Amino acid sequence: GQPLNEIVKKMVELDKECKQYRMEMIITVTFVWWQCMLNLIGGLGQEDPTVLEGEIIRHGDSFLHVQIERKMNASICQYHLVRLLLAYTFGKYELAAEMYDKCMEAELDKNLMSRFTVSVFALYGGLTALAMARIDPENSKWNEIANRSISKMETWASSSAWNFEHKLCFLRAEKMANAGDRQGAAAFYDRAIKLARDHGFVNEEAVICERYAEFLRLTGDEESAKDQYDTACNAYMKWGALRKCEDLKASSS
Repeated sequence: GQPLNEIVKKMVELDKECKQYRMEMIITVTFVWWQCMLNLIGGLGQEDPTVLEGEIIRHGDSFLHVQIERKMNASICQYHLVRLLLAYTFGKYELAAEMYDKCMEAELDKNLMSRFTVSVFALYGGLTALAMARIDPENSKWNEIANRSISKMETWASSSAWNFEHKLCFLRAEKMANAGDRQGAAAFYDRAIKLARDHGFVNEEAVICERYAEFLRLTGDEESAKDQYDTACNAYMKWGALRKCEDLKASSS
């Protein structure tokens, strides 16, 4: 939830230290997340924000190919994970699903052990699965993935509600929305937004508000949907995701 510009400044300093001490693994991981942040902010010459190319990673396919040649499994997983996050954030759910499958093929659960990366994968993998369950309801795979993500969030929220309860409420809201439980979904969206805001997760508050707005629009409540889109855009702006805010304004107008 920290402002993206502040994190980018920290990335610059971390990059200097890593190069000084030749910490190649950390450098490649830093590049992936650094480029992700610039995509959200609005990097120079960045046409498609879901592609990891720009000021830091000049040629995304070449970057990935090098990681594969060197068998740098952790870097490969990070690359696909970040593209999953970006694809979901910018509403490209089928691309997000493709990146989810690539994360699984790269055995992310074995190669990335930090709570941060595992929780990002559980959240955005679960959200992607729920989005795909709407697109392809006949494929039971997606609900199975969503249920696994919800189960993980339940476990984590029981020991660290501050960090995970809003994520759990968000996943439950999406599941209820898919099931047609409007009242239940609305209650969980509201709860998720309040918790994310109170606990300082402005990045996730923005995503939840956007999804809630889409839910409200689909149920015919255009006025409330507009309010939630505005709230989402304000949260994205507060976070520093200017490119995403511009994208949201264009798609919701």
